[in-house]
Amino acid sequence: YQDKKQLLHKDLRCLFLISVLNGTVPISLFPSLRNRMYVTLQQLWLLLLYIGICIASFYELSYGPLELSNLEHNFYLIEACMYFIQLPCIMLFCVRWRHKIEAVLVCIVEFDLASGYGWAPGSMQRFVRRQFLLVLLCLCLCIPIVMDICEYDLIKSLCNWSTYVAPNAISNSSLVCYYTLLHGIFMRLQCLNSTLETQLAEPSSALELRRLLHKLRWQHIKLLSFTKKLNQTYGVCLLLIYTSSFVSSNCMIFLCYKSIANPIDAHWSWYGYIIVWVSMHWSKMFGILYFNNAVQQEQTRSLSLLSKLQTDCVQLTETINHFELQLKTDVRAHVACDLIVLDLRFITGLLMASANVFIFFLQYDITYHAL
Repeated sequence: YQDKKQLLHKDLRCLFLISVLNGTVPISLFPSLRNRMYVTLQQLWLLLLYIGICIASFYELSYGPLELSNLEHNFYLIEACMYFIQLPCIMLFCVRWRHKIEAVLVCIVEFDLASGYGWAPGSMQRFVRRQFLLVLLCLCLCIPIVMDICEYDLIKSLCNWSTYVAPNAISNSSLVCYYTLLHGIFMRLQCLNSTLETQLAEPSSALELRRLLHKLRWQHIKLLSFTKKLNQTYGVCLLLIYTSSFVSSNCMIFLCYKSIANPIDAHWSWYGYIIVWVSMHWSKMFGILYFNNAVQQEQTRSLSLLSKLQTDCVQLTETINHFELQLKTDVRAHVACDLIVLDLRFITGLLMASANVFIFFLQYDITYHAL
């Protein structure tokens, strides 16, 4: 148990360190830092971070480097307000889970011990590093673009980063934790399916196969329950991330249209800023659906493999039927806040809504100028 727990901590150390600094997971995740003093220091750090972002946002919106029309100013104000709501939710999530986070790790380790699953050292570490490299790439692209927009004024650049870049860095860090947990569920479902494939290739006796299927049913129930609790826990954060990303990306697309229609004041850095921003927001919305869909695809694969098992034993047939019924039952594990069904089909709904919002903005702009 201790060896598996230490291996899990070692694999996810990079994720834990960055997430603690960003305020997306509690510091009590580290056994040596569960002292009340460290918990208070992290809460104080989160409070100062939020106050600093609010002050920088006020300065950016009041004395920003761009000469904005009333409509553009309202768009940026809406985006900043979305971040003001989103950040406290992520930070409160961190504070609220300071006594429960250890139980999550215990649950993962105990499941692996009971299932007999083992992982190559560094497998999860590579996944986490890839995710953080994508976040870092986005941040690095923003630095020269923002510097150019702010005419290389360091204070104005810092205010712009604090208003728009820092909140997205925090939400992206929170999503990396979410992606890592979903990827862990996906890997364990893959092991479950590998066991079923082995049975198809080299069938065991009816009694042994029945015992194995009971064990796999238990594993599937545990994984499905964990997935449902994960999406329920992150539900409000996911809803706010979707809302802010959808609003921000649509505002940026409309402002890009305005710049193309009136290219007098447009600059390469402005278009680069829009491309990076829209890509980042849509990547977040797609990533949430992608990792949930990967888990659902493995469950569908389990059902497909199970349907290929043929037997003359009545008791084994009954066990297979029960397992198939369990896999077919929709327990709404991939739903956020009972509003968003986390499936790739949701992307088409987002695209249609985005087109409608763009038309609304266009009509509003024409009416605004006419008035």
